[in-house]
Amino acid sequence: FNNKKIPFRCVIDDAREYLETKIFKDSLDVISMDAFDGEGNVPERLVSREFFRLCSEKLKSSSSSSSSSSKERSSMFIMNCFNGVRGSTAREFVHVICARLEKSIGPVMTIPVYNQPCNVIVVALKRVDECREENEDARFRYARDTLVRLAREGFERGNAKEWDAGEKVEGIFWVVDADERKKTMREIEPNKNTRHFFTRTKKEGKYRGRNGTYMPKEFADIFEVYEGQITDAHSRDNNDDYDDDGYDDDDDEKR
Repeated sequence: FNNKKIPFRCVIDDAREYLETKIFKDSLDVISMDAFDGEGNVPERLVSREFFRLCSEKLKSSSSSSSSSSKERSSMFIMNCFNGVRGSTAREFVHVICARLEKSIGPVMTIPVYNQPCNVIVVALKRVDECREENEDARFRYARDTLVRLAREGFERGNAKEWDAGEKVEGIFWVVDADERKKTMREIEPNKNTRHFFTRTKKEGKYRGRNGTYMPKEFADIFEVYEGQITDAHSRDNNDDYDDDGYDDDDDEKR
């Protein structure tokens, strides 16, 4: 990258155990997860609320850096998920993951993989300050075209022009109204009027004529697609199992 070798070390270990025992708090810029078993499911221990809180603890916070521009750079958690059509179990799983990530780490983005719509990329930005003002929320900071430009500029500075990072993120959305119990969420386009989508409209963001990152129905009609997995959230239909913040009482006792 930028004509320089990047130090790289491969460790074969249990992902969760390694994070818990070998990684210091506030030490990582990025955690990227692409973990599936032979059936296409993500191990439950890697999608639990407790695990996502662990990831948040290991990601760098603004206080970990003395740079004056540290607030402009967010550490992040990135996860590859199987996608599904509207109403499918696979898609509901994505909604549950987004709700958990938003609670545990911070604002969530979704990025479609247009040459492979059976997947969707979920990104959670580490919340900089629990008490930050609403107008400083990351979701109000950048428009979609700005995010595309910044992605391209970053790779160009690194002399990695053969890979168009801007094209990969041009369909990016912010996630709002994510509800783990109901297994629902909305996706809105990053733009200067993003804050209006929180209170004044139910309109979903679009890209290339489609609403959000849902798998196109015509794709599912032609190809055999992943049916989806069920998380512990799907098996609890009693509202009493959840407290006001969307977490179940048993899990809160583990905090």
